[in-house]
Formats: sequence, C-alpha cells, structure tokens
Amino acid sequence: MTNVIVHIPLWWACGKTSESDGNNVLVPNAQVTESNFDNNCLLYRLHEWITGIFHNTLPSMLLLVATIMLTVEIIIIVIFHIA
Repeated sequence: MTNVIVHIPLWWACGKTSESDGNNVLVPNAQVTESNFDNNCLLYRLHEWITGIFHNTLPSMLLLVATIMLTVEIIIIVIFHIA
C-alpha cells in the first residue's frame, strides 16, 4: 500500500472551522493513493489481510504456544515433584 504525505490546513486536521486562528498553518497528513482501490480494492484487501495476520494472528499464536509450553512444564513439575 502506497502512503502519500500531503499537507493539509490545521483547521481541517483538527476539525475546526476555517475561520479559526492559525488557518494558514499546514500540517503533514498520511493518505493512501487512489491505486489502492483499483481492481475491486484488491491491493487494499491484500494489505488488510497481511496486516491482520501480523498484528492479530501471530501474537495470538505465540501466546497460545507459550501457554501450552508453560502448562506442560507445570505438569512435569507436579508429576515428578521437582520443586
């Protein structure tokens, strides 16, 4: 996904009216390009799947594996009374 840094007026970024103080100040804002929504949003959906896997699925799986490993260790300690 291609992100583009654009500069927008401060009043627009903060959700104020254009008559507010400092309305000529520009602040950077990250936006996506229109090509992400071509081909029935294929690139956008692919990006959502990949980030979903890395941000949600992998940490959950690592937590599950660590929990199983710790449970096995506790069971071994209880069975053999190694304390």
